[in-house]
Amino acid sequence: MSNRVGFGYDIHKIDYEANGDRALVLGGIVFEDFAPVIANSDGDVVIHAIIDAILGASCMGDIGEWFAEDSNDFKGIDSSILLKRVVDEVNVNNFKIENIDVTVVAQEPKLKDRKSEMKNNLSEIVKADVNIKATSPERVGSLGNKEAIACFALANLLKP
Repeated sequence: MSNRVGFGYDIHKIDYEANGDRALVLGGIVFEDFAPVIANSDGDVVIHAIIDAILGASCMGDIGEWFAEDSNDFKGIDSSILLKRVVDEVNVNNFKIENIDVTVVAQEPKLKDRKSEMKNNLSEIVKADVNIKATSPERVGSLGNKEAIACFALANLLKP
């Protein structure tokens, strides 16, 4: 077995001018009381970072190659659907996802009460252990000023 590690990162600007028809989505979980992000899809930075980590570990490109941000095919799409497509493809190519490690960087929302929900949702999709961590940018920069939300992810895959 060959062990492969991939790294993913995503950041999206928060859309404080959204008209209330969208909510923030992180790890496939809706955070109703928070402004959404600006994105072609639902803007789930957690899932986007995980997708890039999985694609990196499998040497299968990046999220932009798979799901072009200027394509109307993905306008408003639930990012969980995109993650499922990538997981199915890496499985077809004989990769086994061992685990995913995620760090969300945001001044808000605080994730401590929702991390378990996010972890369970993502674990179900990727069929592997997922760890969710969160850290505050301590009011520094665009993340600390609540202008954006970012996420880092590592994926550990095995290939026979």
